[in-house]
Amino acid sequence: MQLWPAGVQNGIPQRNPVAWPLVSDLLDQLEDDPGSRLIWLGRYGRLSALVSESTKITRHPDWGPLLALELAWALRLCGDFIASDRWILVAHRLDPALGLIPDRWGLWRDQSASGNSPLAVEEQQKARDLLELLRDMRWQQPCFPFTPLPDWRGDWQDDQLNGFALLLAGTPIEQQLSLKQALMAAVGEQELAADADAALRWWSFLAEAWPEWGYPRLKSADLALAKGDLSSCGHWLASPSADLEASPWFFDLAARLALASGDLTAAMELWGRAMAKAVELDSAGQDLAELFHQRRRNARRTQGPDCVRSLHRSGDVAAAVELLALLIQEDPQWQPFNALEKELSTFEGASSPAESAPEPVGDTGSEVSIGPAVNRDQTDRVVTGSGIERFSAFLERFCTQTDLSMPPASQGLSPEALARTLSMAEDRAALLD
Repeated sequence: MQLWPAGVQNGIPQRNPVAWPLVSDLLDQLEDDPGSRLIWLGRYGRLSALVSESTKITRHPDWGPLLALELAWALRLCGDFIASDRWILVAHRLDPALGLIPDRWGLWRDQSASGNSPLAVEEQQKARDLLELLRDMRWQQPCFPFTPLPDWRGDWQDDQLNGFALLLAGTPIEQQLSLKQALMAAVGEQELAADADAALRWWSFLAEAWPEWGYPRLKSADLALAKGDLSSCGHWLASPSADLEASPWFFDLAARLALASGDLTAAMELWGRAMAKAVELDSAGQDLAELFHQRRRNARRTQGPDCVRSLHRSGDVAAAVELLALLIQEDPQWQPFNALEKELSTFEGASSPAESAPEPVGDTGSEVSIGPAVNRDQTDRVVTGSGIERFSAFLERFCTQTDLSMPPASQGLSPEALARTLSMAEDRAALLD
């Protein structure tokens, strides 16, 4: 039974076609389309949120029998039969002309269905469809293991979503461990590799419907990060449950999210915590800690220099120096970091005011010497002009000091190309040390 108009997927316009709406978004946007968002809160089992919103929803401009029935269905999805029945009665009192409750004994003949409901014909039909759904499910309660799990690669229309929600709400506590094991077995690593989008739909629904269970949140965050959805990844990692905080994989994923966001310092700290959590495990924890150590080292070496240069170019010199000091402390034998330290020192000298610069040698007028004097008869160049000219001169000096040949046509390169050339020269110089 399709309850939503054509062109709207499961009652919510989807920004991301492979993920369901987040609870935080539903609560923030409840005023825009309260009926469909209440039903989604019901699918996620957010009974306390529904109870809280039910005290406000009666003041909404769209308040009427249809919205009351949508609230009744949302409460039924949470497993609250009594509250659901009460809102059906409210819907009947709001519009007796709909005939939602049959008057078989003539108890309220003065309010019997007259066919003169103020609702539009389409809304009247939707209200009757909802009432039929409520009646059908009044005495049915799917529960595990008697009800099979839905197909994780299904089309996930309303019926499947509602059935999944009823299954989660109806399974007793003593069966929840078995249900968790069945859910994890249904979509393992092999299935995830075969269809990552379908796996994200499966795990993200569970992450919102079962927030105290950390495994779906970890899986959803990992899949979202792989798709470049940093916002959703951060949402599922926020306010971690107890089992998440005990998992080294949580800190590994948080480190990868920080790295993707450009925060190398936070990523290194989080990988350190992941390694500490890993060694607390059994003997396999040492291998896991080594994996996190390798990821931390690779991130430090591959992205560290770029992060330092980016901070320096943006004018945040203090942060650049602090990050570089951390990189050298963590990896003192990695020569590109030491070369980068010299590079920044040279740039600082080149950009310092004229009054703080050393006195020029000889009759050089306004010329300023660049960098330390090494073999002055061959390498000391005195230059003036723009920053690009000083940078080009420094590159020539660097190649001369390391006995490397100057790349051809370097004088005509853009600043970005010169920066790449310098980075390549650093790596080559490190191999010569």
